[in-house]
Amino acid sequence: MIRLTPQRSSQQGGHRAAELQQHCRNVLRRLSWPYGNGQPALRTLGVTSCLAGEGVTTVAAQLAAAAASFDQQRVLLVDANLARPMLSRKLGVARDAGLADLLAGRVELADVVHDASNGTHVLPAGQTPPDGGDVFDCPGLPDAARAIGEQFDLAVVDLPAAEPESPALQLAPLLNGVLLVVESERVRCDQARRTTALLARCDVHLVGAVLNKRKHRGPAWLDPRR
Repeated sequence: MIRLTPQRSSQQGGHRAAELQQHCRNVLRRLSWPYGNGQPALRTLGVTSCLAGEGVTTVAAQLAAAAASFDQQRVLLVDANLARPMLSRKLGVARDAGLADLLAGRVELADVVHDASNGTHVLPAGQTPPDGGDVFDCPGLPDAARAIGEQFDLAVVDLPAAEPESPALQLAPLLNGVLLVVESERVRCDQARRTTALLARCDVHLVGAVLNKRKHRGPAWLDPRR
């Protein structure tokens, strides 16, 4: 388990931002990115969670920005949470067309990739049905995932929560690896185990977990809820 949230004592402006980026760079190094350490380099990394609202979009954006800080790395941030797209608003990118349009065959990848303020490139969600629909249930999904991995040094994919029937379970198996974000104080161990088992049943390569929103408090064994 990798702890991502900095200590409270460091939450002061640029110091906190620098520490958070260093945390993210450490996560990438643990995943042997960008050099691979003798293994094929990670090219597509999904980020998901047990429940909605655990901070997946923030973690994905921070990981992508940290990856882009490595020399000469082209990094793509993909908004694949089609029912609740947040990246475009967060990074100030127009979402007129994007991933949904790419999967529908209406556009080419190069036409819908934008530059973002955090040094990455962004593929927004695009024009989606109100509930996200069955956009991922299309024959072009594997080709799109492959193209994203081939054209960028790393693609970080913001996925929906990995719940039963979630569209995340259609895209995640096509990625090189997936990180599970676990919100401290909210997600219990049994929930995390169920999600991990669900991902395994769907042939998702789970490469690790990130503990997010950790509060500064006493040791876990003092928590009466455990």
